[in-house]
Amino acid sequence: MPSHPSETVRKYLCLWLGSLLWFPMLASAQETAPVTVIIQFEQPAVAAFGGSGGGNLAASTVSAAGLTSFTIYNQVVLPRAESRAERETKQDELAQRLPQRPRTFGGTLRYEHVDFEQEASGLDGNIYATNLQMAWDIEDFSLGFLIPYEFLDLRRFDANLIGTILYAQYTIPLNSLSTLGFTANSNYIHTSINNNFNDFNTLGGGVSLSLTIDKESYVVSGAFSYQFNKDDSDSENDHQHLIKLGANIGVRLGQASVVNLFGTWNNDITPYIQTLNVTDNQYWDLGIAASWGITKTWNLNGGYKRILGLSDFDSNQFFVGTLLRF
Repeated sequence: MPSHPSETVRKYLCLWLGSLLWFPMLASAQETAPVTVIIQFEQPAVAAFGGSGGGNLAASTVSAAGLTSFTIYNQVVLPRAESRAERETKQDELAQRLPQRPRTFGGTLRYEHVDFEQEASGLDGNIYATNLQMAWDIEDFSLGFLIPYEFLDLRRFDANLIGTILYAQYTIPLNSLSTLGFTANSNYIHTSINNNFNDFNTLGGGVSLSLTIDKESYVVSGAFSYQFNKDDSDSENDHQHLIKLGANIGVRLGQASVVNLFGTWNNDITPYIQTLNVTDNQYWDLGIAASWGITKTWNLNGGYKRILGLSDFDSNQFFVGTLLRF
């Protein structure tokens, strides 16, 4: 097993990276809200939808860029806290130095209802999604992939989104309680729209930094992430630069259960060409999730998430899933 940095280097690294992680949130709290720019939709809803939202942040939450950014951040960068039983199992595996093999397999089902109050958009409706995940752990280094799929049942059109997200993650134990995580990812999503519109593809990637403090009875995590996506729709607003800053608090109940409260601030920093309705450039994901361990290596989880901060847009999401560790 490779040696870790010295204690002195770890302390300075922790202070520097910790300040980097939380500074954007502190700065944001001191700033005033940005000027709101509102102009009417003059193009079809599909143009606004695009592969990255087409310049409308509400639309981008249901686009290919929104799917990949949400999936990698919530499944890998800032995952929910584990139960005591799961934590002990992982520690036993590390102590025994088990063979390097696929260690994690999981899946999630999501239902989301979205409502755009602007009738011209046609983007209100229901979203049904699933996600498959597998990872290989090699000491402090993990390689994995996710296969997300979404079916958009929207008022104006239907769409199918499917693709692959590849990621690599390296964790550095700072001490017995704290761990730093570095994640890099790339992604590809194919979007097929069932209303005589052309299919298109979205490519992207990102980098993330996380800090986790595990205090046995509860776990506190924070993460900062940058994600970039670009589609081949040839529209003026065919790309997105998205920053995510969030935190998760997990409280362990007994040996096999844990409840998580989470929140993520999303800031779209893309210099869009103002041809579409750009109502907001930031919003919040807030939610609660619970996990129940059936065995030490198999759990069921579920929860609720809501988007806040976007004008004329509401989103309520319910999700259930399972995770199996080998």
